[in-house]
Amino acid sequence: MAKQWRAKSTKGLSARPIYRHEWANLIGAMKDDGLDCFFSDDGLIWMHGSYRVAFCVVREVWGLTIKQGARFRDYIVENDPWGTM
Repeated sequence: MAKQWRAKSTKGLSARPIYRHEWANLIGAMKDDGLDCFFSDDGLIWMHGSYRVAFCVVREVWGLTIKQGARFRDYIVENDPWGTM
């Protein structure tokens, strides 16, 4: 089951769009859960505590589709919300 980070229901026949202003809610929930994201020469590195986590697992846990995950990565690269650049 995906973590709850949205105010409205996510149940439906298709994925509900995630609007740009909602990314901050998702990032805040991820930070509260202890998930960090760092930039490296290999790309984005996801860490939960001292454990490295694959992005496909992050997507699954937070209920993101493949396309939503791609948009989310783009948002992170543009805005650096974890302040790791």
